[in-house]
Amino acid sequence: EIKKEKMLMKKQKIMGLDTSTNNTGVGIICIDDDRLDVKCSSINLRHEGAFTEEKFRKMVLAINQVIEQEKPNVIVIEDNCIENSPAESNKFQSRKLKNLVGACMAMGYIRDIEVVLYPPTKWRSLTRDKSKDWNVHREKCKEWSIDRVKELFDITTRNDDEADAVLIAYAYIKEHKEDNVLCCTKVQN
Repeated sequence: EIKKEKMLMKKQKIMGLDTSTNNTGVGIICIDDDRLDVKCSSINLRHEGAFTEEKFRKMVLAINQVIEQEKPNVIVIEDNCIENSPAESNKFQSRKLKNLVGACMAMGYIRDIEVVLYPPTKWRSLTRDKSKDWNVHREKCKEWSIDRVKELFDITTRNDDEADAVLIAYAYIKEHKEDNVLCCTKVQN
């Protein structure tokens, strides 16, 4: 059964981004009076190989194109920067992610779009089923995201990046809901 939520927002388009230099997940939730339309996609540059400045540039331009096409009112980005990692590769990865998140923030600011950052712990807390025990270990989070999107919206995503992006956008809605306005879920692929 498709879930119902009470929401404050009448008409908005929220874009969730699970950024990566390899595969960025994009989740779009359109709120239109009494329904949610949900869709997701990926910007996949895995075929480009190892990280290069050119690959980074391609990802930035591809994300910019999606923002331009979708014209969201809000962009919600996962703030998933690995801090204090002992491995140099993780420090390098952390810098790449910080740069990409910063570029996405700038794309929103330039267009006068609200930009919100959620660490993984926050968006997962906002989107989890509070009636169930929360005992999902890090290695199971990918599977949990895919299952949660299926449960909430009856959508089968192609990968965990898309599922995370949908939940990142949905977390914004959950954080800003109000009890006196009913919003039903309708799925759009």
